Amino acid sequence: MATDQVKNCSGFFIITGNNNKQELIQSGMLMQAFWLDATRNNITSQMLEEIPYISEIAGKLNTDKPIQMILRAGIVKTYGENKKIRRDLKDFVTVKN
Repeated sequence: MATDQVKNCSGFFIITGNNNKQELIQSGMLMQAFWLDATRNNITSQMLEEIPYISEIAGKLNTDKPIQMILRAGIVKTYGENKKIRRDLKDFVTVKN
């Protein structure tokens, strides 16, 4: 299924960075801002998490930083509404000091 999805998308956004807590959190914040901008422009994106693709793309880009996220992107006529019920953060997030 992932192979078919990759063949039928408009492009990819690659997010790289060091794998430490600070950069991973910062990348997540930047990705959230990216998604908000993308939806305003009818760009849809989805995480591509399959390991073979991450390794292959990293090799082809010859990047010196690890790939943190790969987003598969496309353009839609109407974005629609998110009808999924979101879980409460307290159900799956814990904070340790």
